[in-house]
Amino acid sequence: MMVSGILFLCRHPVSYELALAAALMFLALGLFLFIRAFADERNFRLRFFLASLCFALAVGCRPTAVFMFVLALFFVIHGIGYLRKKAALSSRFSAMRFVLACLVLPYAIVAMPLMWYNYARFGSITDFGAFHQLTLANMKALPLANPIGKLLKFLSALQTYLFNPLDFSAHFPFVSLKPDFEHTQRYDVTLPVFMFNDATIGLANLPLLWFLFNIRRVDAVMRENDALLCRLPLLLLGIGVFHILFLSLNAGIIVRYSVDFLWLFTLAALVCALFTCRIHADNAPLKRTMLKTVYISCAASIAFCFFLSLVLFDATLSLSLRDYLQNLFSL
Repeated sequence: MMVSGILFLCRHPVSYELALAAALMFLALGLFLFIRAFADERNFRLRFFLASLCFALAVGCRPTAVFMFVLALFFVIHGIGYLRKKAALSSRFSAMRFVLACLVLPYAIVAMPLMWYNYARFGSITDFGAFHQLTLANMKALPLANPIGKLLKFLSALQTYLFNPLDFSAHFPFVSLKPDFEHTQRYDVTLPVFMFNDATIGLANLPLLWFLFNIRRVDAVMRENDALLCRLPLLLLGIGVFHILFLSLNAGIIVRYSVDFLWLFTLAALVCALFTCRIHADNAPLKRTMLKTVYISCAASIAFCFFLSLVLFDATLSLSLRDYLQNLFSL
């Protein structure tokens, strides 16, 4: 919960935040169902259908969730291999029928009424209403930068979303964002292109995500031990980076957008942490040390996100709650 970014949405729980939270809920439920399907052969196809349906419903809440179709396809491919092994002596299994029933059909169930709604309301099946909102920006002009401008937007977003440093203090709540969240420029005049620019947590500030630097070694170990998890961290990272690319070109740097991809980087880091410990399974003292490092990294990441969430919705905190937390955590 802490490292998914969901607490960042508590600042102003209105339409934007509700859609993001609903999308994250459906994606988490769908991922759970995909993984659990491999533990119960009797309900395998049903859980795959429901998991794909959850992923499709997430698109209805948050259109950028359509990129998660790649993850659904990843599980369906492994599901086909799993069922083929189970049905090795039977000719009844049809991969095409499985894909149609457990991937195409769920997305079609959600896509058809959604496209009809978009066309009826906005005149286009692909228009989700972004160009019709009463916002400060001209949404149609945001993606119209020249190639150099688009590259600058992406690099700026990548640097901010991934590496924006934190400010630390001895005073409650101990951490803050750079630049100061209350005085952030909504329009970045340092770039020759228009973009929103919020103070945003850099993912590199979360110690748990440092395990991603071991991803190449972990990937080699996973190929030998677990076919399902093989390439999964790289896939999650790829989807996360693509999210940043899409967001930077079509909107900008906004703290709530980190909810779209923060959980992807976190899951990839958890897989890397798990297999980093397994690499040293034969060396008991080193394995215990690595396990303690994982626990400390998780605890530090949770603490950072907790205090940052207090910074982000500081204006909506009641004074009594703020005083209580300050007295609780102050030395």
